Amino acid sequence: MYEPRDTGHSYRSQMWTNRVLGLVSVGLLMAVIAQASVIYALFPLKQVEPMLLIGGSRDDQVWRVEPFQVGTRGWDLIAEKLVQDYVQKRESIDLQTEVARWQQVAWMSAEPVFAEFRKVMGRDNPNSPFERAKKERLTRQVSVRVVSQLNPAQFQVAFERVDFRNGERIGAKDLVATLTVEFQEQNVRREDRYMNPTGLTVVAYGLAEKSS
Repeated sequence: MYEPRDTGHSYRSQMWTNRVLGLVSVGLLMAVIAQASVIYALFPLKQVEPMLLIGGSRDDQVWRVEPFQVGTRGWDLIAEKLVQDYVQKRESIDLQTEVARWQQVAWMSAEPVFAEFRKVMGRDNPNSPFERAKKERLTRQVSVRVVSQLNPAQFQVAFERVDFRNGERIGAKDLVATLTVEFQEQNVRREDRYMNPTGLTVVAYGLAEKSS
C-alpha cells in the first residue's frame, strides 16, 4: 500500500507566499508614508485664501469683488502688470477692437477718469485722436518700456507711441503715463465678474511727453 511522504513542497510554497505578502505589505506601507508626507507638506496651503470673487449659487445675480490689500504678497507685481495692460488698452488704436478694449478700460477706471477719456476720444472733440484715426485710416501701437512704482498707490508707465498710415510708420512719441490706483470693492453681475476680478481702479490718469 502506497504511503504519502512529506517532500516539504507545501512548506516551501507557504514560505514563498509569506515572503511575497511581506513585500507587498512593505510596499503599501511605504506608499502610505509617502502620501502622508505629501499631505503634510501641502498642509500650510490651507492658510492661503486667494479668493477674489465672492458669490453663492450659480443663480446669484450679483457678485462681490473683494479688493486686494496694499502689502499683500505679490501685490506690486500684480499691480504693475495691470497698469501696463491698462495703458496699452487705453492708448492703442486699431479701429477694430476699441469697443472691447474700452469696455475693459471702463471697468478699471473711476467714473470721472473714464468720462474724461470718452470726452477726449468722442466726436464732439475736434482734436479727437480716434475720430482723426477713422478719417485718415491711422492706427496707433503702444510699446511699454518701463513700469515704475512711485508709492503703493501710484505708478508711472513709460512707453513709445507709434502712429501708422496704411502700415507705414509716420510718427512716434515717447510718453509717460502717471496712474493713481485703488483696489475697490465692486458689486457686479455674474457675467461681468471677470471684467475686473482684482478690483483695481484708476482714480487719476495723466499723460506727458517724456523729457529728454
